Amino acid sequence: MPIDGLSGRVRIPRTVKIRLGYKKPGQSYPSDTDVFVGKEEDGVTEEIRLAYKAQPIKDAEPKTFNLGKTLRLMSYFEWDERSPQEPDRELVVELANRAWAHSKLRCVGDGGDEPGTASARDKEWADAISKVTKQKPRELDNGRFEIICLGPKCPKWHSNLETDKSATCHHELRLRARLLHPAIDPADQNYLKQLGWVEIASGSWNGIVDIQSGLSMLRSVAGRSAGIPFFLRRAPRVVLFEGKRLMKATMIVDYDHDEAVRFGYSDPKLSLVRPEVRRQLIEQRKELLALARAEVDFDTFKDIQPRLEEHRELGPREGASMHQSGIDASADDVVADRDQVVDEAAAEASPPPPLSDAELNRFLNQGERDELKVLCGGEPGNSESLAHFKDLVCLAYKHFEEWLPQWEHTTPPLSSLRVKHALWIREAVEAEKVTA
Repeated sequence: MPIDGLSGRVRIPRTVKIRLGYKKPGQSYPSDTDVFVGKEEDGVTEEIRLAYKAQPIKDAEPKTFNLGKTLRLMSYFEWDERSPQEPDRELVVELANRAWAHSKLRCVGDGGDEPGTASARDKEWADAISKVTKQKPRELDNGRFEIICLGPKCPKWHSNLETDKSATCHHELRLRARLLHPAIDPADQNYLKQLGWVEIASGSWNGIVDIQSGLSMLRSVAGRSAGIPFFLRRAPRVVLFEGKRLMKATMIVDYDHDEAVRFGYSDPKLSLVRPEVRRQLIEQRKELLALARAEVDFDTFKDIQPRLEEHRELGPREGASMHQSGIDASADDVVADRDQVVDEAAAEASPPPPLSDAELNRFLNQGERDELKVLCGGEPGNSESLAHFKDLVCLAYKHFEEWLPQWEHTTPPLSSLRVKHALWIREAVEAEKVTA
């Protein structure tokens, strides 16, 4: 039986946490580096260390390893897919403003260029921010406090650390994906071998933009970003910090074009099929195709089929018994009857089963939303051409009784569009064509 607020929640597991820096003995905060860093206490196993030829970092805490500059990953979901029960929470590339203190999450919010909302862990923190926002915190059922998130304009933003030691809030990206063995040769027995679920966090503005851009390009090449192997690399980039140009190692998404296209054309269910199993499936498919294309040998069962040519040689008297038995003397008519039966069976085939509730309530990805925009006569990225599309979005929300008063002078968030909304919009467009 489904439980409201719990059933349907999705969370990608994490068995390994990979860092972008490490703490030296005696340090309170980690130092940035240009390689991926793994710690035994964070789930880095001996299998992972052997696969990536990890070496201990001499000036780091014990059991801290250098995993190199490149990781091989794969996502099971589209990179911008969201949780069905938490539409504001991304599954693969999660972005949020987070403030930490003594390994404790103090506040998390989504404010950026425009104010958003945040959840604070204690009332003192919420009251300090409400003095700036002029809005009283609202206490939630879980003991937290809902406040306005001002993003970089918040008094608790990390740029105010000199005057407020608790000002630690910053942009944070969390990338969650499947860690693969680094082997790239399909003939290698370790090709596509799974080593665990990893989470990588970064506060780098450039890294956040580069990862989203790289996964978008991967999808443009392969048709999807889920189930496509890719590389995550530490790459040097010149950045501006406090007015100074510095060389920092951010993260970029890279991929082999041929491999991406090959996986994009294959069935997503085969994405993690090992080479030897894939070869077996291919051989089985070849055998089935050969069987389907083989010419029928009627001689192998001529003793059980009607021998029409013999009936044609019979005289009128003998032929009468043939018609009485219901056998037609024309072989062409028999073939035609068979084709007719096939056509009738195809015409009477049952329609496809209806979509499940889970599929109907799945959030659309960016590509699906762009298809709807084009279908409605718009151009993705050109807001002036999307008036008709936005009108239909509003009507779709009203049709499903999901309309909210605050949308009266704006448009519902397009990121919350679901499959059921898309189906309604497509039907509305088809209806417009009929009445035009």
